[in-house]
Amino acid sequence: MHPLCIPAAAFCLAVTASPDVTFCAPHKELAAMLKQNWHEEQVGAGINFRGILVGLFSSPDGVTWTLTFTRPNGESCVITAGRDWRSVPLTLPEAKRRLTLRHFRSSACLDTP
Repeated sequence: MHPLCIPAAAFCLAVTASPDVTFCAPHKELAAMLKQNWHEEQVGAGINFRGILVGLFSSPDGVTWTLTFTRPNGESCVITAGRDWRSVPLTLPEAKRRLTLRHFRSSACLDTP
């Protein structure tokens, strides 16, 4: 099991080659399917500390959302999906943000020495 760290959310999410990963397809096809079926557009992306691209798709009103990861070969897989997504503005002062990120980088979520 390899942890997938999402700094903006400050939590760890385990991604394994198990039933948790429910669907994989080329990134463009997955994005088109999410748009056609649930009106979801990619609203966020980031690279975790392992170099894995993580993407967040959401419908305009947040009724549905999907979290994905993309492999180097361009294949994207659904990690999880849900409903009632709400964006929350980040209001931490810069010094506190740096402290939070420093603490996060040293957390058990990372496998680096």
